[in-house]
Amino acid sequence: MNTPLLWLGGPPCVGKSAVGWELLLQIMRAGTKAAYVDLEQIGFACHISDPEDLRARNLQFMWTNFHNAGAQVLIVSDTGVHYGVDVDSLAGVTPRRYLLRARAETLRARVFRRGAGIDPALPGDSLLGCDELTLRRKAEEAVRTAAALVDGICVDTDDRTVSDVAALIRVDAGL
Repeated sequence: MNTPLLWLGGPPCVGKSAVGWELLLQIMRAGTKAAYVDLEQIGFACHISDPEDLRARNLQFMWTNFHNAGAQVLIVSDTGVHYGVDVDSLAGVTPRRYLLRARAETLRARVFRRGAGIDPALPGDSLLGCDELTLRRKAEEAVRTAAALVDGICVDTDDRTVSDVAALIRVDAGL
């Protein structure tokens, strides 16, 4: 039997990392061994030629280790472009893609909250401490990215808690 791979994509500040972590906790509390990989967090490197390839290779190695350790579910979050990762090349998984969405005004507000250091605190957060002009530019980039993403089962994050969004995905995946 293949392992469910729950792939969480979406624009910056939609809640991918927070939902991925909460989803991991909910699945584990239900008694299922699970693993979570945030592709943003496994690819920090300076002056390398191909950071996307690094993330893809890191995910391959991590999945092998998680699988060998007994993981029954793999959760992955990314920006929606999959960093060049061919999910079908991950042995023994059945991918299910979720596209997290939020209204433009919600994304803009979340960009400014992250820039101000208001939840969530993410290591290496490129928004933290940015000036207002930079945050405005990043907010508009997030809105443009959101409009361009179409791959996956759409899950709206507006007016929902992180726990509620994770629960919706868990139930949809049959976990």
